[in-house]
Amino acid sequence: MVSGYIENKINSASRDTLFFNRDFINFGARSAIDMCLSRMVVKGFLKRLCNGVYVRHDCKKEFTATELGEAKAKRFDRVVAVHPIDTARKLKFTERGLIGKTFHAQGRTSSFRSSEGRIFYHATSTRRVALKHLKTGDKINALWWLKRGVATEDHVIDVLRKLKRSEKEEFLWSHDLMPGWLSDLVHSACDWKIIFPLKKRKGRAQ
Repeated sequence: MVSGYIENKINSASRDTLFFNRDFINFGARSAIDMCLSRMVVKGFLKRLCNGVYVRHDCKKEFTATELGEAKAKRFDRVVAVHPIDTARKLKFTERGLIGKTFHAQGRTSSFRSSEGRIFYHATSTRRVALKHLKTGDKINALWWLKRGVATEDHVIDVLRKLKRSEKEEFLWSHDLMPGWLSDLVHSACDWKIIFPLKKRKGRAQ
């Protein structure tokens, strides 16, 4: 009975759909759901990508660690963002790397194993994860990650040189989202006027 409901739901979806064991929790007890999904994997009806995540046997898409990490976080209502060390490395501010794929995430630190290696969620503040909604949020987080005393005016100028005009404006007007020391560093690095003249905006002081 449970397997029939599960098969119908899977067959009615596109073949590249990711399925989570909690997607079927309305069909029966968690233990019964897990057992049914395991049997479907053995029979070749499903492929297991990682703990609790499956795709149909005819799915041709190869899911990356980033896609799996973002999909699982979304299914469990967790907000994730690019880990700042990844951005800092791209900006050549550090040579340090991470083991596996790591995200900045709301909630507790956790991880899971996938076919692409272990995927980590590194707990951080809501304030820092919220920066993902800005085009330049990853750059702000990278400078923040460098920490006070390590990040310099040259780092700020280097970031700004890589940004388009609209992105520079967003970055500079986002100083209220930065920690105080980073906001001060941005001020001292460009004094707001060296990069380009900014128009005064409603609700913002130049």
